[in-house]
Amino acid sequence: MNPNSTNTDKIIPVLLEQYRCAIDLYKHEDLVNWNKISNLLYVNTGLCAAFGWLMSIKNNAFRYVAPLLALSGVIVCFVFFISLLNGKTYIDLRKRNVSTIESHIGKIVELELLFSDETSIRKRVKMRTMNVIIWLSLFLMICWLLYFCYTLGLFQNHR
Repeated sequence: MNPNSTNTDKIIPVLLEQYRCAIDLYKHEDLVNWNKISNLLYVNTGLCAAFGWLMSIKNNAFRYVAPLLALSGVIVCFVFFISLLNGKTYIDLRKRNVSTIESHIGKIVELELLFSDETSIRKRVKMRTMNVIIWLSLFLMICWLLYFCYTLGLFQNHR
């Protein structure tokens, strides 16, 4: 009887359970990030609608409320920028965890799994979409900052 086979028989169920948990954490982190993106777009749409309504009435309310709305947009976008940046870091960590567990499983059962090759991780699972969304939140923050300057009258011609 091979002593390594009994050791392997004990390790495989543990690795498979760790793999299941790592995949669940990865899926959860991905879902949380998409929820953040969705909420960023909802909040910005609401702020844009309120800002557009205020611009249409052009009375004293615009002078006092519009800067607060624009400043709220800057703050919201900054918070989402930081949150999405951290979310990307967490999801990258989850991918590394899955990759590590898969490489251990692959060595035991001699299979090539999805993330088992470190170079294939870089090729197959780049978070380009996440990077675009992170930059989108930064772009929206700059737009709100420009709106804030507009509401303060910084773009008016003073001749």
